Amino acid sequence: MKKTFVASLVFLAAASWPVFFVSAEEITTQTRLDVPYISEVPDGRWTGSWKNACEEASIAMVDRYYASVKKTTTAWQKAYMTKLFVIERKLWKSDANTDVDMTIKLINDNSSFSARAAENPTIDEIKKELDAGHPVIVPVDGFKLANKNIPFLAAGSGYHMFVLIGYDDNKQTFIAHDNGDLKDGVGILYGYDRVMETLHDYSFLRKKTDGPARAIFTFPKLAKTAASHRIYYLNGDTKQYVSQPAVFSEKGWSWGWVNTVSESWLANFKDGGVVKAKK
Repeated sequence: MKKTFVASLVFLAAASWPVFFVSAEEITTQTRLDVPYISEVPDGRWTGSWKNACEEASIAMVDRYYASVKKTTTAWQKAYMTKLFVIERKLWKSDANTDVDMTIKLINDNSSFSARAAENPTIDEIKKELDAGHPVIVPVDGFKLANKNIPFLAAGSGYHMFVLIGYDDNKQTFIAHDNGDLKDGVGILYGYDRVMETLHDYSFLRKKTDGPARAIFTFPKLAKTAASHRIYYLNGDTKQYVSQPAVFSEKGWSWGWVNTVSESWLANFKDGGVVKAKK
């Protein structure tokens, strides 16, 4: 994560999760999260399911970020995204488009992180998530996005999804990993206004990207604080104490998914009880 302030900054490195303590007079002007880039066509072939894999690539990027994995192979990327294709076809008979709610279900059931829908998010709300170390996944109208490197079919819906990894107030831009731009997609800059104007969910009724302005806010699935060894499972607005190591094997969780967060941030979640092993 990269931050620029007008005053001093105190940084505590706890495991893989950074905690920042900022005084009221300090102003954040830039944030960039260290999210690995994954293309929606890992091997460069725009065929089959890969022609519509922007949602799966977005999930894969954020999954690796929360798992603290900086590099992945093409083989891993294809296997991970193929797994999501299979799940989508089983649930919804198609892997072509997943709207915000469907994408959130894929995330919460099959990844290293959790997600919730943000309705009509503002620029400041998105920046707040990024400052907290949380990448934001956005669905957009690709026609309005007008990226010359992504030639959307005129007869299609123009539905597209990518990951916001930071912002720069000096340039008035979000910093994004756009998985559909194979030329300039790594850390591409999109103006605040352009992102907000193109922010739309997909409508299955109209088969167009003209739904409400929504975004996918992400956060760790498993978290602890620096002062405690207690691990919590975060789901929606609740936190559940994971009482036994056996829960990890039962759920298919990895210990690398545990992120260290601030006590004040964790306090935003309501107590949801205890997660216990079934056996």
